[in-house]
Amino acid sequence: MTDHIDESERLDEVIRAALPATLSSNGLNLSDLAALARDLILNLRELPATLAAHKITQAQYDRIKENEFFKRALEHLTLEWHSAKSTTD
Repeated sequence: MTDHIDESERLDEVIRAALPATLSSNGLNLSDLAALARDLILNLRELPATLAAHKITQAQYDRIKENEFFKRALEHLTLEWHSAKSTTD
């Protein structure tokens, strides 16, 4: 069980290292980025309201948009949202 904890801690370090310093220092993690991507795809609010709901400034969002994980999450969620499986018959 200890090995699992050590692996989780190492994974967390890798994740934090992959985020721009300003994001990880503000407590954002990959789950936060995925949640932001999902809300953007659903397009339920205007961008400023979505950013405010996630406690992200425009300057932070400008950096987030360049994050590879965020780009892939946004792409994946876009494909998923527009797939035939997301609609009802």
